[in-house]
Formats: sequence, structure tokens, C-alpha cells
Amino acid sequence: MKHIITIIAVLLLSANSFAQNSTLEKDQARLDSLTKPLTDQRKSLDSALNKTNNPDSIEKLISLCCDKIMDTDIKFARENPNSELSPRLLSFTILNDVMTGELPLDTLKGYYNKLTNNVRGCEDGMWLGSCINMIENVSKGKMSPIFSTVDYNNKTFNLSDLRGHYVILDFWASWCIYCRRNIPKLKELYAKYKECENGLKLVFVSLDDKHDEWSKAIAEDGIKDNINVLDMIPFKDKTGKVYAKELISRMYCVQPIPTSFLIDPNGVIVGRMTYSEIDKALKNIYNASHIPSKK
Repeated sequence: MKHIITIIAVLLLSANSFAQNSTLEKDQARLDSLTKPLTDQRKSLDSALNKTNNPDSIEKLISLCCDKIMDTDIKFARENPNSELSPRLLSFTILNDVMTGELPLDTLKGYYNKLTNNVRGCEDGMWLGSCINMIENVSKGKMSPIFSTVDYNNKTFNLSDLRGHYVILDFWASWCIYCRRNIPKLKELYAKYKECENGLKLVFVSLDDKHDEWSKAIAEDGIKDNINVLDMIPFKDKTGKVYAKELISRMYCVQPIPTSFLIDPNGVIVGRMTYSEIDKALKNIYNASHIPSKK
């Protein structure tokens, strides 16, 4: 499921060129012949899954089968650097893992750099190259992209105003169960470190498109005292009509949610991290001598 968004984006991007490119069709046919035994197995497992009362073992087999298909796709891309199919395969197999931090960016860059110049210059190759650049721009050690928007209280918020503090930038949505489960843990970190030197700030960027649902979730999760902004940065045209100018999630190459970044007092990205990774990092940053004693 985690690769669905990437797959759709790539397929939509290249549907027209694919239909007109006979070489690409031949490469796809070669790949299909390699993966056919696995895709047939997947169909059989799907059928068995619908008929069983004990799905766990079959789901494990399905997961294993999907992994083997992905491994075959990646091997094809590595062994065929002159095929325009290769950047597409890399996009919907490992790009998402790089975005979520499960796989180092250097792994993807290594595969990409071995593609021929012609392939890197094709539509899918350029798209993959732009994704790599975007991810690299928000990787560890890079300056965090600055944005200015209107917060939940209808006040102007500038990320640069938080310089001098450590910042957790958390991307979430009211409809995201995993995001909502993550919020109490982030609140605990905020409560623990907010009074320390370079005290922690917590910024929630919501991908909601319905203000009422966003507002309700903020109240339910008790984060009104934190900084809350919507993903879409608004601006007014000459008539005063409000439009969405830019997406903060796009600036930070976020896919999927929840996704969190830890930013240092100088505005440098410490990393794209899970809650446990942030917890561990903050324990090292705010050592015992910096934590105010409770009287």
C-alpha cells in the first residue's frame, strides 16, 4: 500500500509516452516475463486469502511475494541502465522508502547515476532526478526550507522566528490514525524540554482540507497551545480572493504521513525522524544538566 501514491504518479506522468514507445513496450514485456511466475503466485494467494479463516500465514506469503517482485524490478533497473523503463521502476520500488528514511538516499542516487544520459533525460528520468534533488534539499545537515503562513489563531507565522530553538516539524492530518496516535508522544517531549536552554518548539503542519475537521482534531488532541498551520500556504490576489500558493509538504518532500523533522537552533535539519529517533536525539541534546529541576 505504501507505494500506491508513487506508482499512480509515475504511471500518470508517462502514460502517453509509454503507449508510443515501442522499445519501452518491449522492455516491459521482458520484465513481465521475469515477474509472471510471481504475479501468478500473487493472484493465487489473493484468491486463497478470500477463502480462509486464518489469513495471517497467507498475508505473510503475499508480502514475501511482493518483495520478490520488487527485487526483480530493481534488478532489471540495475542491469538495464539504457532502458527508459528503469527510472520508472526505481520510482515505484524504492523512492518511497527513501522519502520515509527507510533507505539511504545514496542507494537511490547510486542506481540513478548508473543510468545512461539519455535515460536520465527522458520524462521519467527527469522526474526521478527532480525527486532526488528535492529529498537531498531536506536531508540531514541542510538548511530547513523557510515558509511564512497564517496559523490556527489567524496570526502570521514564520518558521524563521523559531531560530534559537530546537523545533519538531510534524506533518499530520485529522483523518490519519497513525498521526493522531503519534501526537501524545510528541506532546510529552515538548512538555519535557520546552523550558530547557534552546527550548523545544512543536509545529504541527496539517494536510487537512476541511477547516472544521482540523479544528476539531486540534481541540481533541489538546494541541491548541502549540503552533498549528495548514499545509496550503494562502495568498490573496488583487481582488482579495484567497488562493493556495504552495504546499509546505512539497517543500519538505513529505510522503507519506506522519512525517517529522527535527531542526536545530540555527535552522539546520538534524534529520527526518520517527518519534523514537527524535526522543533519542533530544536526550543527547538536552542532557541532565539542561533539564530544569522540578521543585
